[in-house]
Amino acid sequence: MALNLAYNGLGDRRAHALAESPYLAKLTKLNLAGNTIGDEGARALTASPHLQNLTRLDLSNNNIGSAASAEIQRTLAARRAGRSAI
Repeated sequence: MALNLAYNGLGDRRAHALAESPYLAKLTKLNLAGNTIGDEGARALTASPHLQNLTRLDLSNNNIGSAASAEIQRTLAARRAGRSAI
């Protein structure tokens, strides 16, 4: 199941709200490109217990630093390989 919310100006606060939503538990792909999401919002998304089925998360054109980006990539790679999130 996929959801495209690209370029909606969501920001960190709404990224946190998405991360807390149990209604997104079946998502495997989430496009949040261009939403002014920073490190905090991105980490909330990848740490969410409701988004553990994500194998693809598009956070391009946001305000995410290189350390957070690398952390997110490792987490998603682990999920694609069938392991628990790191």
